[in-house]
Amino acid sequence: MDDRFKEIKARADAASEYPWRVNTKENIGNDWLLGCVFDAGTARDDFNYIITTDHIRCSHMSGADAKDDATFIAHARADVPWLLKEVERLRAVLKDIGNFHVNPDEAIGAVCTLQAMAQGAFEETSPKRTQGEG
Repeated sequence: MDDRFKEIKARADAASEYPWRVNTKENIGNDWLLGCVFDAGTARDDFNYIITTDHIRCSHMSGADAKDDATFIAHARADVPWLLKEVERLRAVLKDIGNFHVNPDEAIGAVCTLQAMAQGAFEETSPKRTQGEG
């Protein structure tokens, strides 16, 4: 696992439990408030958005930390595209593997040839024994 993936996983593991939801109402009830996005005059619908847990009360959450949630949310804009790119790369690798067809007889023949070549190379480099050595 590379460092970037480890960092993203650590942020996800540290964030509050999911599911999360977006709400346009100011009343969040007993849900854990994760973040707010307020209209600065650029929104198309003039709503202020609140990110909360979905029917999970604060008292039911273990280890919830506002800083961890904020870090997770702030990094999501960079982390999600990176993860999507990685998924696309891995899918391409799997597709290539799926398109790779080997004739079993040819594969066995190639292994036998390599084995014979390796044996020959070993015999050429091994010290010769004379009769009586044991």
